[in-house]
Amino acid sequence: MVKKTNKKLFFSILISVILISLAVFVFAAVSGNFGMKVVSPATGTNWSGAVGTAVANTSRVFFNVTFLNITDITDPLNATVRINSTVANVAILGNLSTCVGNGTGAPGSCYGYLNITVYQNKTMVPDGVYQVNITLTNHSALAANPSVNSSNTSFIIIDTTAPRTVSVNGMPSGQNHSTKSNSGNFTLNVTADDALANISTVQFLILNATGDVNGTITGIKEGSSPQYSATVNTSHFPNGYVNITLFVNDTAGNYNVTAYSNSTPLVRDLIFDNALPSVSFSCTPTKVNSGDTVTCTCSGSATSGVNSTSYTASPSTSNTGTYTQTCEVISKSGVVGTATASYTIEQSGSGTSSSGGSTTTSTVPSVVGTVAVSEAKIASGYRATFSNNAQIQSSFQTSSGGIKEKHSVKVTNISSNKITLVVSSDPVTLDLSVGETKKIDLDSDKTYDLSLTLNGIVSGKADVSVKQISEAAPTGQEGSVSPGETPRVTDGAGEEESTTKTNLYLWIILVVAVVVIIVGIVWYSMKKK
Repeated sequence: MVKKTNKKLFFSILISVILISLAVFVFAAVSGNFGMKVVSPATGTNWSGAVGTAVANTSRVFFNVTFLNITDITDPLNATVRINSTVANVAILGNLSTCVGNGTGAPGSCYGYLNITVYQNKTMVPDGVYQVNITLTNHSALAANPSVNSSNTSFIIIDTTAPRTVSVNGMPSGQNHSTKSNSGNFTLNVTADDALANISTVQFLILNATGDVNGTITGIKEGSSPQYSATVNTSHFPNGYVNITLFVNDTAGNYNVTAYSNSTPLVRDLIFDNALPSVSFSCTPTKVNSGDTVTCTCSGSATSGVNSTSYTASPSTSNTGTYTQTCEVISKSGVVGTATASYTIEQSGSGTSSSGGSTTTSTVPSVVGTVAVSEAKIASGYRATFSNNAQIQSSFQTSSGGIKEKHSVKVTNISSNKITLVVSSDPVTLDLSVGETKKIDLDSDKTYDLSLTLNGIVSGKADVSVKQISEAAPTGQEGSVSPGETPRVTDGAGEEESTTKTNLYLWIILVVAVVVIIVGIVWYSMKKK
């Protein structure tokens, strides 16, 4: 029993010794760094040497190390901060001279600001990932252990370089955008990364033509890739030319200055255009006879330029009524603008013309304002009653050949038996009396191209016939207008005038014969007496 008791006692003492040794070892390990801990800067943070950067991180960095006063740390003087990128490359960054906490067993700390970009020996700290180690020093006169080189380590990143890659993908300069194309939205994609720190912010700046910022749009990171994207709604911005540039900064506070410069925008001369194009559209003349020509013209303008213009230049005039044509203008940004123009087609009406001493009734169209007449009608002879200042227009080829040109015949004055006409394109003014015909040489090639005849004047309107001809001018004829020609009278009025003159002659002869007979009788009677 005694032996067994002794063995139990032996093992109990052995286990106690082992446990006490472990406790002493653990205490020695803990008391070796005296609870020292680097609490600032926090491990994993990024720091930049660029003073005045976009975030709070600057070259002036706050360092703080805490400790627990035990036997050796009785009167802390300062703390020396060392950083290293490798174990063999350790350098002093500076000293923290403010320390508090002197009581044994009480907590304390040493703290202060240091320039994180310059070593104590005034050499620059390169960009990189660094370990931070701090050594506490006691007043040598008051402590048996003047230096205690022990602390935990903190890892920080020192980065003074702006993001190294800034590029916009798939967005060429000079494009047009509007609400018509994809509801006015388009997407910007950018690649941006940094050698050490992470990208913090990507912003797209919308600049107008004068360099003012119209808007800022923040890019959204796409997963774990270095891609950022943003959607731009052009309807939220004024119409006109814009440039798009980029602002990128990293988590250390460095930003890409080049991308922020208006002199080198990433995308140049985009056009935001959501306005309706301006459209000018007309059809002339606004009133024509069936079968005549109506000519429509259309033009448009837009901030982004005109992509297409659609309309009918020569609409049909075969049916009477009022018709409306539409012109559609599409801008290069895809916005559609329209305008309309109307015209009226009438059936040919009735008119009265006078020639010589008789009056006849014929069906001729009436011209008021400007009326377009086809080449075929001018070639076969076109007759109409013209109001004052009314005109007809027709495009045809003159006797000299070449391209067709537009010519017009306008009545500028109407009197009781005469009118004044102006024939263009090169204006020629002439007078026509009732029944008179004159011919015009339009291209000065000694060949008459147009024949004009005043058939009569009725109710203040001139009945005029216009016909395209090709007739050589007489030799020696000067000027572009022929002498007036009056047709010979061959109708019943002439015969009546001839009969009247014959009867007058017979009456004269009869009267003379009666007078001779009476004189003879008187003479004979007087002689007989």
